[in-house]
Amino acid sequence: MHEISLIRTVFNTLEAEFSPEELSRLQAVDLKVGLLSNVEPILLQNAFAAVTQSEGKYETATLNIESVPIEVYCPV
Repeated sequence: MHEISLIRTVFNTLEAEFSPEELSRLQAVDLKVGLLSNVEPILLQNAFAAVTQSEGKYETATLNIESVPIEVYCPV
């Protein structure tokens, strides 16, 4: 399940960009997931819950996922 590694990468990125004080106020993580990204939103939600529970960090935060549709452009 690569979703767990994706969620861990999200948390690693947040920890690199924000101070511990800022992260203590984290309420939600908003992600846009494209239909061609090979990611299942429900599996991403499950991975988020598993990582937050097992690592004991960000347990009060929620994950919000917006599915982005496929867009194709052809000038002809």
